[in-house]
Amino acid sequence: MSGQGTSLGLVGAYVLAGELTTASGAYQAAFDEYEKEMRPFVTLNQALGIKSANLMKSNEKNVFTWLIEQVLRIAPGHMIEFFINRSTRRIYKAANAITPKGYSSSLPDDIDPVGASDAV
Repeated sequence: MSGQGTSLGLVGAYVLAGELTTASGAYQAAFDEYEKEMRPFVTLNQALGIKSANLMKSNEKNVFTWLIEQVLRIAPGHMIEFFINRSTRRIYKAANAITPKGYSSSLPDDIDPVGASDAV
């Protein structure tokens, strides 16, 4: 519900591949480092998803929801833009909550890249 599923998957794959490469076979250390790197990013995005889901699933109208609906019906464009910007700030913060390490792109000598041995 946060719209971050693809980002979580791609960033997670990058971090896991980088940690596995960096660990040089020490898989448990790689998994521990992966967890340490990814946990804050995942937690923030999950919280955003839960908040979004709770807003969407609520069938009962509370005063706050009713008031926002009324304001949005009569609000000028800049006020609507304010609400949109406020909600997208949370998404921006969650999407940028991680700065992945710059992992080495070189493969160990004993790893043959896919199809490299088939080259003529």
